[in-house]
Amino acid sequence: MAATLNSPHAHRVDCFSEVGHTALELVLSRDGFAGWAGPDPVRSLTGSGSSGTPTSHGARQFVTGPWSLLPRLILSWAGVAPVWAGWPPLRGPARLIEDRLSGDRLHTGGTADVAEELGHWWLVRLSGIGPGAEPWLISERRGCMVVTGDSSSEDVTLVQVNSLSMLTAVVSYWDAALAGLATEGR
Repeated sequence: MAATLNSPHAHRVDCFSEVGHTALELVLSRDGFAGWAGPDPVRSLTGSGSSGTPTSHGARQFVTGPWSLLPRLILSWAGVAPVWAGWPPLRGPARLIEDRLSGDRLHTGGTADVAEELGHWWLVRLSGIGPGAEPWLISERRGCMVVTGDSSSEDVTLVQVNSLSMLTAVVSYWDAALAGLATEGR
């Protein structure tokens, strides 16, 4: 565990919800992962939580384990769950996403219909290797959604994908993050 906590391989999973920002701050080593998890987004939105008492530091929970469990931890913490498939794509202003990422309060002009359709929603973004990954939108009504659109456009399209797509993306991200660990120290 000490090697993991002292590892230079730092990563973050950020969640941006209507009530604020929370993060999973992780370090990786060949032995596994360790770090601190902020309150999960679903608990933050609904006020619900587990009855267990975690080992905590302030409002954060200490997490550790073998790196093979990391994708499942991330998806669970981020509130990713199966939902009914088949929702049509949803189009809305790009500032819907930009405002959430920057922590600004949502401006209602032109976004009320999209926000109503999504219900409670939050963004999940991985960072630590290369440029920050594009965020995933998680909606209580529609599940996982990818944010698509031309960067020069004022609108984005939200396309529902199954939870397996997000799991695959998370596993690919961590495989790339772990590639440096395989050759470290040789």
